[in-house]
Amino acid sequence: MPDPVATTATYSSLIISQQPLYSTPMALNVMYDQDNTDEDELFGNTFTYPEPVASSNEYFRPRVMMTPSIPAATEIIANAPIEPEEDIPYPLQLPRLPSLDPDTRTLVLFHTSMCGVMSIKDSPWENPWRSLLWPLANEHSALFHGIAAMTNFHAAKAHPSFRIEAVEHMRQAIQDLVIGLNNNMPPDVALAATMTLAFSEAWDQHTSTGIKHLKGAKILIREYMNNRRLRPQNQIADPNYEKEISRVKMLYHSWMYTDVIASLTSDQEDDGWPIETEEEEAFLRSTGDEIDPLMGCGQFLFPTIRKVAILVRKVRLSGDDKAYILEAIKLKSDLENWEPSPSIQYVVSEDPSFDVSSCIATAEAYKYASILYLYQCVPSLIHHVLPNRPPSVIERNAGVLLLEEKPLGKLAMKILELLVSIPYSSRSIVVHIFPLLSAACEVDSDSIRAVVRERWTQLERRLQLGNVDRALDVVLEVWRRKKVHNGNWKCKVGFCHWSTVMREWNWEVLLG
Repeated sequence: MPDPVATTATYSSLIISQQPLYSTPMALNVMYDQDNTDEDELFGNTFTYPEPVASSNEYFRPRVMMTPSIPAATEIIANAPIEPEEDIPYPLQLPRLPSLDPDTRTLVLFHTSMCGVMSIKDSPWENPWRSLLWPLANEHSALFHGIAAMTNFHAAKAHPSFRIEAVEHMRQAIQDLVIGLNNNMPPDVALAATMTLAFSEAWDQHTSTGIKHLKGAKILIREYMNNRRLRPQNQIADPNYEKEISRVKMLYHSWMYTDVIASLTSDQEDDGWPIETEEEEAFLRSTGDEIDPLMGCGQFLFPTIRKVAILVRKVRLSGDDKAYILEAIKLKSDLENWEPSPSIQYVVSEDPSFDVSSCIATAEAYKYASILYLYQCVPSLIHHVLPNRPPSVIERNAGVLLLEEKPLGKLAMKILELLVSIPYSSRSIVVHIFPLLSAACEVDSDSIRAVVRERWTQLERRLQLGNVDRALDVVLEVWRRKKVHNGNWKCKVGFCHWSTVMREWNWEVLLG
C-alpha cells in the first residue's frame, strides 16, 4: 500500500517543480491590456514557493471570509441598466462589474455565470459547485482562491482586465495548497482546490488540459481511498464525514470527466486509474440512475471512452493498428452496447433549462463520437461493416446523401443529428465540445458546415471559454487541409485529422 505521506509529498513536489506561469505576485489594480502588455514582464518566474512546513495536527491557516450573501450580492447589480450584447451573456455584460469590490464581484460571477458551465443542472441546490464546495471556500484559503481564479478566468473573455486578478488568485491558491498539503489539509478541500487549478489552467491557457493538476488529483483520490480503510468506526458514523464523502464522490466524478476528456488530446503516458478494487469503485461511483453534473447519464460510458483514448495512444506510438484490432473490436462492441439506465427517464429537475431527452442525446453523441474516433485511429476496424440506416433528418434537409465509401461521414451525421436535436436553451450543450468537433471534422457539404458553424457560435456564447474558440480553430484547419487534399477522406489520423493538427500546433485543448 502506498505511503499516504509520500503520495501527498509527491503531489506537493510536482506543483513546486513545474514553476508554473502563475508565479509572480502582482497588484490587483493593474489593468491588463492584451495588445500592449508585455506578458513576460507580468508573468516572470520570480516567485519562490514556501519551504514545506513540518506536518502538524492542525490544518494551516483557514480563511474565514465576510462575503455578502447571494441575494445581497446579486441585488447589487440586478437592476443595472444594460444594452444587451449579442455575444456576451448576462451577467458578464453588466457595466458595473469592474467597479464592484473583488470578493463581491467573484461571488456574483461564481453564482450567476461560472456555475452554469460546470453542471448541466444549475438550480440553487442541484449544482454541487454551489451547494457542496462554495461553503468550504469561506473557510479554506486554497479553495477560495482556486474558485476565484476559475471565476475570473471565465469572466476575462468579456472583461480582459479580470485576468490579472485571476492570475493572482491562481498564484495564491497554488501557494496555499502547497502549504496545506504538508499540514493536514482536509482531503476533500485538497481535492477540490486541485480541481479548481486544473480548470483554471485549461480556461486561461486554452491549449492546456491542466494535466499536472489532474495527475495531482489522482494522487489525492488514491490517498483518500487508502486512508479510508484506517478510519475509526466512530468517525465513519459522523455526519460531517458523510458530507465529506458526498464532496469526494462529486469531485471524483468531476475528475473522471475531465481526465477522460483530457486523455483524448494528451500524449501523456497513462499511469493508471486511482481506483484499484471493485469495492472502491462501488464506494465512489453513482448508481447510474442519477444525472451527473458533467457526465450526465454517461457515468458508465466514460470509463470506456478512456480505454479508447489509451488504445489510440498505443496505436500512435507503435504505428501498427493491426496489432490492436481485437482490443478495438471489443471496445467498439462495448460502446455500441452501452445504453442509459431506463430510470433516467423519470429524473426531474428544478432547472428549467435541463431536460432528460437532451441529456440522453448528449450521451449518445459521446458514444458515437468515440466510435468514430476508434474507426479513425484503428483503420483496420473499418473492414467491420457499419450498420446501414436511412438518411438522417439533417442529411435530408441538406440535400446530401453520403456514399457507401464514406462510413465515417455516416457516423458524423449521426452525431450531428443528435446534437441538432438539442435546443440551444438546453444546459446540456455546455459539454458538447468533443462530439461537435469530432463530427464537424468529417463533414464536407457547405450546407452542413453552416449548421456546424452555427452550433459553434451558440456554444461559444453559452460557455464564454477560449478552448471553444481553439477547438473551432482546429476544425477550420482540418477543413482547409482536406480542401488541399481534394476531399480525400481517407487521411484519417494523418495530415487531416484533428489530433494531428493539435500535436503539430503543440496544443492540448480541453474538449469539455
